[in-house]
Amino acid sequence: MSRSPLSRPQSLLAAGGMCAVSLVFLLFIASPVQAALGMTGLLLTELGLLALALGGAELLGEPLRTVFPLARPRLRPTAGAVVLWLGIYAPVLLVAILMQLLLPQHTAEVSTGITGLISTLQLWLRFLIVAVSPAICEEAVYRGFILHHLGVLPPWARVLLCGALFGVFHLDVTRFGSTALLGVALSWAAVCTGNLFYPALIHLCNNRVSVLARSCRHRRRSRRSRYAGHPRCLFPPLRAKPLAALGRHRAAANRRTPAPRPRQAGLPLPCSDPRPPSRRLCADPQPGLIARPKHKTAALPISGGRRFCSLYNISLIRPSAA
Repeated sequence: MSRSPLSRPQSLLAAGGMCAVSLVFLLFIASPVQAALGMTGLLLTELGLLALALGGAELLGEPLRTVFPLARPRLRPTAGAVVLWLGIYAPVLLVAILMQLLLPQHTAEVSTGITGLISTLQLWLRFLIVAVSPAICEEAVYRGFILHHLGVLPPWARVLLCGALFGVFHLDVTRFGSTALLGVALSWAAVCTGNLFYPALIHLCNNRVSVLARSCRHRRRSRRSRYAGHPRCLFPPLRAKPLAALGRHRAAANRRTPAPRPRQAGLPLPCSDPRPPSRRLCADPQPGLIARPKHKTAALPISGGRRFCSLYNISLIRPSAA
C-alpha cells in the first residue's frame, strides 16, 4: 500500500537511518557470521543488505520501481558506463597506493585477510560472491534506497554525500578514499541515467578485477612457498623447471652426505674400502702419512706413490707431533 510522499526531513532521515542500520548490521551481525562461515558468511551478508533495502522500501510504503529504478540497458549508455569505469579506475588505484604508502602495515594486514578469505573457493564462486552479489545488493542499498531519499538535495550534493557514505560503509580507514571515490562515480552514473543497471555494471567490473588480481597473487605466493626450500630454484617452476630439478637433486645430495668424523692428531683414519685386505687401496699405510682429500669427502689413509695421490686429487701430509 503506497503512502503520501515523504517530506524533505523525512527523506533525509530515511537515508541516514538506512546507512546507520547497515553499519550496525555489519558490525554486530555480519562480522561474526563472516568470521564463522567465511565466504558463505560474506554471501549471507550481501543478501542481508538486500533484505534491508527491500524491507525499508516496504516499511515506508514506497513502490519498488521508484526506489530501485531498473530498465532495459541500451548499448550507448552501457559503453559509457564501461568508459566511466576505465576512467575512474586509475584514480581509485592511485588513492589505494597512496594509502598503502601512508599505512603499510595496516594495508598489508587487510589485503592478506581479504586474499586469504577469497582464496578458499573456486574462481567462479569467488566471482559470484565477491563481484556479482555486491554489485546487486550494495547498489540496492546505496544507489537505490539511500540515493532515492537523497533526491531532495541538489544532484552534486547527492553524488558526493552518497559516495562518502559508501566509503564509510566499508569500515576501513585505508579503503575509505578509494571506495568513496568509486562511490561518487557510481552515484553519478545512477543520477545521470536513472537506471540501477549501469552503476551495478561498473561495480561488477571493479570487483571482477579485484578478484582476478587477488587470485593471481595468492597463486603466485603459494607457488613460491612450495619451492622455497630448494637452494637453486629462484623462479616459479613454469619458468625454471630444470633449475628446480637441479635444486631438488642438490638438496637431496646434501642431506645424504655424512658428516666427517673427527681425527686425532698422529693417528690415521681407518680404511673404508670394502674390498679384501689384499686388494684394498688403503692397506698398509705408510707410517706417518695420512691422506687428506682436497674436497669435502671422507679422509682415507692410503699406500702408494705420489702419482696415485695426484690422480685422485689427494695430498699426503704428516701429522703434527703429539
